[in-house]
Amino acid sequence: MSGRLFRVVAFTQICCKLSYRPEDSLHSSVLRGTSMKLVTVKLPEAILEGLDELVKAGMYQNRSAAIRAAVRDLLKRELWKSDAD
Repeated sequence: MSGRLFRVVAFTQICCKLSYRPEDSLHSSVLRGTSMKLVTVKLPEAILEGLDELVKAGMYQNRSAAIRAAVRDLLKRELWKSDAD
């Protein structure tokens, strides 16, 4: 397996473990009904390939949905920690 393909597969496996489901979110209600803003982000090719694999596998409708899920997971973990943490 080439180095690039290995990184894409590893990234895809990590994303599968972190996949977002709206019913699991602590703060999904915060995002419902809000308008979307365009944010331009530069990403390495390997990450784009991983995102495309997630979309191809049917886990997300498109790259934007996968990126939104990753950002929600990050916010959940880093910003929206419960008091018990």
